[in-house]
Amino acid sequence: MKSNKLAIIGGGPSGLAALKWALYDGFDVTLFEQGKETGGQWTQAPGLSGVWDSLHTNSSKYLTAFSDMPFPEDTELYPSHAVVKQYLGDYRENFGLSPYIKLNTTVNQLECLAGKGYQLTYTTKQNGARSEIFDRVIVASGRFNKPHIPQGAGLDKFTGRVSHAFNYRSNTDFSGRRVLVVGNRVTGSDLAADLSLNDSVTVISSCRKPKYVVTKLINGEPGDHQLYTRFRSLAANAFPPGAGAERLKEFIIKSCGNPADFDGLKPAENILEAGVTVSDGYLAQVQKKRITQKLDVDHFNARSVVFADGTEEAIDDVIFATGYELNLPFLSSEIYQVINTGDEHLDLYKYTFHPSFPNLAFIGQYLQSGSFFPSLELQARWITGTWSNHIPAASPAEMLDWIAGFKTTKGQGMPGLHELAGLVANAAGFEPDLNAFPDLAGSLLFGPLLPLQFRLQGHGSMPGAKAVYLKNNAGKVNSISDLSDEQLTQLKAVAGVLKENTGLQQLIENI
Repeated sequence: MKSNKLAIIGGGPSGLAALKWALYDGFDVTLFEQGKETGGQWTQAPGLSGVWDSLHTNSSKYLTAFSDMPFPEDTELYPSHAVVKQYLGDYRENFGLSPYIKLNTTVNQLECLAGKGYQLTYTTKQNGARSEIFDRVIVASGRFNKPHIPQGAGLDKFTGRVSHAFNYRSNTDFSGRRVLVVGNRVTGSDLAADLSLNDSVTVISSCRKPKYVVTKLINGEPGDHQLYTRFRSLAANAFPPGAGAERLKEFIIKSCGNPADFDGLKPAENILEAGVTVSDGYLAQVQKKRITQKLDVDHFNARSVVFADGTEEAIDDVIFATGYELNLPFLSSEIYQVINTGDEHLDLYKYTFHPSFPNLAFIGQYLQSGSFFPSLELQARWITGTWSNHIPAASPAEMLDWIAGFKTTKGQGMPGLHELAGLVANAAGFEPDLNAFPDLAGSLLFGPLLPLQFRLQGHGSMPGAKAVYLKNNAGKVNSISDLSDEQLTQLKAVAGVLKENTGLQQLIENI
């Protein structure tokens, strides 16, 4: 490796994973974190985190973790934000990352020096502004730190309090008030449910489209174990988006109910049009009349809101749970323009690289459903493995071709964990060969997308990963022979379309 001086911008989960893998691959690495501690969103630091006091994860502890450090066995299934923060601190210490981290350091500009590396200008409290040249840079600064507040008609005339979910901390801050929560994705639904637990708060929840709601547990199992699987990723590649939509809707309604059954707004029949969100308490509170559901806001008055159906409600506060804008203010204008910053996603090869900047990479700068932890770790391992020449790099032409295709489809819904993790794992050679592990193939296809499965093969594979995987999956489906007739039928249907997937074809032949 000719040059190995590497900078990482950001000390949240993505930055810590990148630091761990950069050290594994022998880089001289420095991580820059603007806060006083690492952990990103999970620190609850004002201005840097949108985590509220009672928040728990919406993904199970098995998927809210990295491959080589599971949560302690006695951790609750959906950990609190404090437990996740502690986990990230333990990860940092277990892998000896602290000596490579500069805290209280704000990156002001990242500039490409035309084949001579990247100049990083940063400010520290002790030394003021400084510049340093690095051979390579990983941007891991987080995706959810610049709140988006749409400027609705009349909002400037509204005299009550206006805020974003990013600043929400506790329902006690709204005692005795009438609160409108705009947005019904995961954050909006959970925030409305949390507010409704304070009996003195009147809660109104508005949305453009009523969604189907999935609970964290489905039929006694974590929902993310059933919704994010390798088989679902294969099926998404084999069939058009609408092919499995009706089956997914039937599964959700059978397992979690139709929102209309809870006296809520009825979603569109087409689940792709309506969308899906995750929340344990939202529909229960709608049914108890603690949350009033409304369609989109038409306009605001001084102390009220008028909805699309013409009804009007008096309100004291508006909380927008309307997502986040990309926030990379330190990028030079050259980089900014090439990667098309300003959209919801950057124009990057498989969300990670751009051929115009061969020694620059990005982690976590995308929207995704499901836990980010497995995807972030896969990206980190792919980046440092490629830069250390252990993983073949895609050609510039291949990258540009993929980016061109991506531009035509971005904005048409966000990928799930299974899709994004599969995309990266396949590109990097981390996706386990089903035929090399026939005693695991059934679980690798239909079981949960446990991060450990990506350590079975490829650069950075972990000795003993198979034994640990079998132990964690004890008593469950493992081999192909354990699959049900329905699962086998589904698998053969996918294989019938994905003719180019030679590994899948061989697996089917050996059944």
